[in-house]
Amino acid sequence: AAYLIYDAREVYTELPAVAGNPIRRAVWRRLERRGPASTDLIVVTAPHDLQAILDVHGFVPRSILIRNLPWKNDNLTRDRDRLSAFGIPAESQVIVYVGGLQKGRGLDASIASIKSIQVHLLLIGDGALRESLQQLVEAEGLADRVHFAGALAAGKALELAACCDAGLVLVEPLSK
Repeated sequence: AAYLIYDAREVYTELPAVAGNPIRRAVWRRLERRGPASTDLIVVTAPHDLQAILDVHGFVPRSILIRNLPWKNDNLTRDRDRLSAFGIPAESQVIVYVGGLQKGRGLDASIASIKSIQVHLLLIGDGALRESLQQLVEAEGLADRVHFAGALAAGKALELAACCDAGLVLVEPLSK
């Protein structure tokens, strides 16, 4: 027997790019509703994702929670030499962000804060804001301390993140 599984990280009709346009939102809501309505199982990465889907669509099929975090027993090595590929000296303090370079992630504020503290910021991921963020980095004179790794496979992103001193997540509450 075949099963249809729906991977639901977010409620797309509630994303800022869609929520601000009523026509686009209505079309996406109708399309999005088909996913959960026709599946045997819905996969979410956080409990509140399931509640958001229920709030928007009024129902949720059978679900399973799969967290998108590394397992505690992952053997990630902290090889600081990996940072040299981005021009980051091994002795530097490094803050890492892993995710989409998109609106609502606090990336402008993160980059601006680097001016006042002596650390490097490594952005792992890609997205619609990459070009404007690179322009901001250049305009602020931070090209030597803010580094773009681009999109990486999950395993490579985790290996690189393990080399850093702290992680940064400034998700703004713009969507469900």
